[in-house]
Amino acid sequence: MDTQAIRAQMPTLVVGHVPSNVRSFKFNIFDGQPKVSTLGFHIDPKPFAGKVIATTDEAIIVNTARAEFAVLDRALVTEVPDEGAKVQVEPYVRRRFDGQRADTPEEQTEFTADGQPYTVKRFVLGSAPAKLPIPEPRCPELQELVVQLEQLPAP
Repeated sequence: MDTQAIRAQMPTLVVGHVPSNVRSFKFNIFDGQPKVSTLGFHIDPKPFAGKVIATTDEAIIVNTARAEFAVLDRALVTEVPDEGAKVQVEPYVRRRFDGQRADTPEEQTEFTADGQPYTVKRFVLGSAPAKLPIPEPRCPELQELVVQLEQLPAP
């Protein structure tokens, strides 16, 4: 999908769907490439719903909010909807072995000196820890292998 061509076509494709008192609109392009934040971390997109307002040879344009749109690559869509159809889009996201999204915060219960429990939510920017659901190995080679699987990035 040619993202530069889509960016150039967007004003003409959405002109009838942007309210007259709105000066600008936003759009996200979902082309199968992972999104990268300004800090250089990978971002997992959230699911969204909307109404299909236009289709081209390469893309499907979905109105997700008043002045927000999503552009979907036709090659990634399982079934091409008709214009005007309401759609629910669930982009690919990284998940942990327990089924939670990789970007969900880790929750841990700690105890004060009095013995009172409290919950700690830990947000780690840019990491997607995936702890293997296995007991702690006793062999140092297996421990190193588990560390490599959990810590190192995929090739």
